[in-house]
Amino acid sequence: MASVLLYIGIGLIIIGWGTLSWFAAKQLNAQKEYERLPQKWQEMKQKLIHKRWICRGIIMIGLISIAISLLI
Repeated sequence: MASVLLYIGIGLIIIGWGTLSWFAAKQLNAQKEYERLPQKWQEMKQKLIHKRWICRGIIMIGLISIAISLLI
């Protein structure tokens, strides 16, 4: 049981970091694309920030999973 939780935690952290870096790159590209349209950029920025917080949450769930597997 503990090893399964450990691997799930590691997998969640890898997925979280991968998607977090993907959304960060997407935000940089959108910033360059919408620099002349500040209103549209603000809309895109808020959506991407929300998605990046979800990725951070996935990383935290992975860390909690690893911590639980180490305590079992």
